[in-house]
Amino acid sequence: MSKLEAAVEAGSKEEIDNTMADLEAAWEEVESRDSGDTEPEPEPEPELTGEEPETETEPEPEPEPEGGEGEEPAGEKKAAPTSQEEKAPASWKPEVREEWSKLPPAVKQEIMRREKNFAVGIQQSREAAQRGEAYDRLLHPFRPMFTASGQNEFQGVQGVLQAAATLQMGSPAQKVKMVADLIGQYGVDLVALDGYLADGNMPAQAQESDNINRILEERLAPINQMVQSFQQQRQADSQRTAMQAGQTVQQFGTDPKNEFYNDVKMDMADILDLAASRGLNMSLEDAYHRACMLNPSISKVVQAREAAKSLQGKKKASVSISGGPGAPSKPEAGETVLSAVEAAWEAHSR
Repeated sequence: MSKLEAAVEAGSKEEIDNTMADLEAAWEEVESRDSGDTEPEPEPEPELTGEEPETETEPEPEPEPEGGEGEEPAGEKKAAPTSQEEKAPASWKPEVREEWSKLPPAVKQEIMRREKNFAVGIQQSREAAQRGEAYDRLLHPFRPMFTASGQNEFQGVQGVLQAAATLQMGSPAQKVKMVADLIGQYGVDLVALDGYLADGNMPAQAQESDNINRILEERLAPINQMVQSFQQQRQADSQRTAMQAGQTVQQFGTDPKNEFYNDVKMDMADILDLAASRGLNMSLEDAYHRACMLNPSISKVVQAREAAKSLQGKKKASVSISGGPGAPSKPEAGETVLSAVEAAWEAHSR
């Protein structure tokens, strides 16, 4: 007798339901095997006992401060100093450069950024000036020719370029007209031109003139060569002397002890020129010191530094008089520290 029949005969509804559920589960398992389905059976759900299952929770890691270990917080992070912050811009006046150390780091960085942009603009202007000088050297030999024709160099160059463009890219009619204009403008001998175009031979008169010019050029060639060699040697010596002088001046200007060179270099040039006109041989150091003393702003800064250095020396002397490196004696009532130092210095002098 099967389970179902036994449950029916027993008349228990609960046993019948359980038996039907077992039969359905067995039938589904048979169908899944026949179709090749291999899905894993679901895990049985935990029994509800009224208490929540305990789950292990890992402690959350503490957030690290921004910037990594060993760094200051973002709010207190200081700006990284740059190498340019150590020295004020050389274009500033001396009395203004004395206040450089009092500026905040952010202000220094902004100033150096502007100075860098300004230097880039100066470099671009210098390149443009160099190109202009090259064009000026190119046009210099032809200025008398332009002046004789009543034109400046720009108008003359524009006319030459316009004629070249027409002869290269113009129409046949434009080319003929341009050649006719050039013949009339420069006075070309039409008879000689016609004979040369006809048979490729230069007429006798033109040939004789060319022979005379060639003979003169051949006889004058040694003299011209000697003059040219002398000019080249003289130019090379001048360039060598100027280069050596420039290197010396550059080394002098970059020396840290010549702090005010950029402020007084023009005054130095005037002083050296005046000394040379009088036949005096003055060094760069003497010219620099004289120029600094003649500049009111620089002389004021130098005197202030010397006064501070002198006061510091007096303080050291007063400490040595009072008995070595120990603490200095307290000034008497109504006596200032400065008056005490000056009195100690006077006693030491006596």
